[in-house]
Amino acid sequence: MIRLAITLCLLGLIHAQSTPTDTTQLPEQQPPDTLTTLPAGQPFFPTEDKFDQLQVQIDSLKKLIRAYQQQEPMPAIDESLLNLIPAVEMKQRITLQNGTVVSGTILQETDDQITLATQIGRLVLNRKFVVKIDENEPLAARLELTGDPQLNLYPDREVISGSVKNTGERTASFVRVVANLWTETTDLLARDSSFVDGKEVTFSSGIITDTAIEPGATARFQVTVPISTPDRVQYRTYDIHWISGP
Repeated sequence: MIRLAITLCLLGLIHAQSTPTDTTQLPEQQPPDTLTTLPAGQPFFPTEDKFDQLQVQIDSLKKLIRAYQQQEPMPAIDESLLNLIPAVEMKQRITLQNGTVVSGTILQETDDQITLATQIGRLVLNRKFVVKIDENEPLAARLELTGDPQLNLYPDREVISGSVKNTGERTASFVRVVANLWTETTDLLARDSSFVDGKEVTFSSGIITDTAIEPGATARFQVTVPISTPDRVQYRTYDIHWISGP
């Protein structure tokens, strides 16, 4: 009996603690017919303001890019700066056993090795692979007349015309033909000259000339030689002057 009474008392205590003392009211629910519905095809948040802000930022960025391009143009490579880069002179041409030909300037030779300065830097070759060493001739222009010039004789002058060909490996510039008129006793009666009608080239200094002849090309010339005693002319010689380059 005593054990039963204790059990009943514990159950009563648990029931008393679990029973709420206050009644909590649930929020009233909105009737279905008064709910706000989202119209079809409309976003659930405003987007027009967002797009306007993005457009303003894009326009501002474009202005910054244009300003930067105007203030910081792409630097041009000055040809005069390139000319300051020293070029290696190719004085020797070395042929190896496998047929390779290396051009450069010999800096040092020993019984076993050859040190060569090339366009790609210093190169050391094993002498046992070297077949022969040749000297490189510098590239140069060579000019010659393409035939006997044409003569037009007048009482007070001679007009001499013809063409000049460059048979060398480099462009010739400021090509000038000199005509010499001689007597029977090798006395010089008259002399004059003129530049050829050649190609236009520009030197690194900015000088422009139209009297250049490239390798393998020809150019016309015409020289007028004033003379007071044309009957004394026995023969004529011609000289060609030029400079190599650019």
